[in-house]
Parts: sequence; structure tokens; C-alpha cells
Amino acid sequence: MMPNLSLQTVWEKWRDAIRDSDSLSEFCTKKYGKDFKLIIGVNLKKSPSEDDCPCVAIDPGGKVEGPNVMPWSYKIPVTWAISNQGVTADGKVVTLDGLTECNEFGQLILSAIAEVSPSYPLDYSFEIDPVSFFPMFVGGIVPEIRIVPIIGTGISY
Repeated sequence: MMPNLSLQTVWEKWRDAIRDSDSLSEFCTKKYGKDFKLIIGVNLKKSPSEDDCPCVAIDPGGKVEGPNVMPWSYKIPVTWAISNQGVTADGKVVTLDGLTECNEFGQLILSAIAEVSPSYPLDYSFEIDPVSFFPMFVGGIVPEIRIVPIIGTGISY
């Protein structure tokens, strides 16, 4: 039997890295006066609200493994949301404060999960939605881990 890597193994390591991140906690406490909420699996019928912000959610994701697939890949979406109605005006430039904070929060999340296993660098897409849920700003990354399995050995992440 070929070795495999459980998605749960990956999301639990990411969960722990996010949960234990001092940088994320400090950012949220400084900006919002409270720590973030970490949600594993999202109930789309009851999405997080402004009261849940700041929050981070890890979804189950997907993987591709098998004897005819190289490398194996694992994708686990991570989303986050903050709430901020503030605006900063500087001459002709007006910036929604939530947009920059959402980006900063996302970068801190990405850094936390990238440090879990530096021997497997992450490829990812990163986006922010400043419109759909205003004054909530929602961001998301879909990190992908690629692993080349070696027959006869286990896979560890």
C-alpha cells in the first residue's frame, strides 16, 4: 500500500500554528480589542457575522494522491474576516482602513502556516473582497502543498 497524508493532519497543524501565533493575537488585540476566533469548517447557512470578527476559518480542502500522480498535492482553503468602517483620507487618496487591515491579517496568517513545514513551501492564491460584506472585509488563501512521495517510506508533514 502506498503511503498517504490525511487532510486532517495538515489542517490540524495549520490550526495549531494559527491558534498559537502571538503575531496574530497581538494584531487583533491591538486593532480590535479582542483575540481572533478560529473556526474549523464553515457552516454556509450560518456564516460568521461582524460579532465573530476578527475570525479565521479553515475548510477541509482536497488532495490528489496516487501511484500515477507526481507530485501529490494538498489544498486547504483558509479564509478570514475583519470588520472596520474606518476611512483614512490623505489629500486626494481615500483608503478604507479595513482593506489594509484585512491584507495585514492575511499576511500574518500565511506566515503562520508557511512556518509549519518549511521543507514543503506553499504555493497559493491570495485574495481580498472589500465589497460583498462591507463593513466586513473577507480574505482568502488557498495554499497548496506539493509532496513527491518515495515508495517504501511514510509521508510526514
